[in-house]
Amino acid sequence: MNDILSEIEAKVRATANVEGFMALGPFGERHGSWELVLWRGAEADSVDRFVSLAFTELPRVWEVEFRVGAEKAVRFARRSVLRLHAESDDLSTDHFEQQIQLGLRRAIEVAKEMTESHLTEVYLEASHAVGKASGHGAAGA
Repeated sequence: MNDILSEIEAKVRATANVEGFMALGPFGERHGSWELVLWRGAEADSVDRFVSLAFTELPRVWEVEFRVGAEKAVRFARRSVLRLHAESDDLSTDHFEQQIQLGLRRAIEVAKEMTESHLTEVYLEASHAVGKASGHGAAGA
């Protein structure tokens, strides 16, 4: 799988770079998936934008989820754009590569359309972190 992910990553990075996005690192294991995160910094008075691809092995198939997000200060938004499914043998085919590129372009398009008005969620402040707000942190245990 690592060889396939390396090939996919190189092509995803090339497409992302053309659109002004850069990878924040290589594919990495996160919560049972192999994830690659792309980022595009805020342009004058705008928002930071993200696109992520997550490859998850399910029984008999792989799922690829494309998610987008945007944030500015403590406000943010995240959403799923597309999910693809493929058998392991299909991951290295031209058809699958084309599907990845189409999904990536769609996710980038959606991310680029996100504006400050889409930022409907708010990050918790440090004082609301688990254990602090309830007084059940290490000191209060």
